[in-house]
Amino acid sequence: MNRIPFRLRFAAMAAVAAVAVTGCGGGGKINTSTPTTTKSSDPTTTFDPQATQRAAVLDAYHGYVDTYIRSLASSNSDDPGLPQYLTGSALVSQRMDLSGLRSAGEVLKVTDVVSRPIVVSLEPGRAVVDDCLSGLPHYYDIASGAVRGTVPAAASSDASEYVLILDAGAWKVSEKTKKDAACHA
Repeated sequence: MNRIPFRLRFAAMAAVAAVAVTGCGGGGKINTSTPTTTKSSDPTTTFDPQATQRAAVLDAYHGYVDTYIRSLASSNSDDPGLPQYLTGSALVSQRMDLSGLRSAGEVLKVTDVVSRPIVVSLEPGRAVVDDCLSGLPHYYDIASGAVRGTVPAAASSDASEYVLILDAGAWKVSEKTKKDAACHA
């Protein structure tokens, strides 16, 4: 087998490097021309201009659900989260429901909560969210902590439509309407 002497290999690599440096350098001149652009044949990602607003609506809705569940568990109509996530008739109704629970001496703790909201409409300052909240409701006596009634064997669901509006720069639930339609998958 013939071995190429080290000096010859080194000289060949040096020659290739010299050609590469001088051949790509444009003859010593600096290229000041405008670079050319080429169009990619790859498909482009579509930008949803409402994506940020949809995310803000869903964040507010999730805040509402968390506050709703927490306020039921304490029957606290003065929960500070209520006016943060609710406004108008939705706020009034929620406070009345919580006052009713407290008057009855009950709290409602919901476990295994599932929420899969979908923004079905988005307009400037107004959004509509459909959701099917489900969970296991447990009623407790406020004074004794004893369970009231029987605990259901399966989760119950509540298919509803929620209208959210921009109120002082924040998305808030302003209306809740129960739907006859079955919950979405």
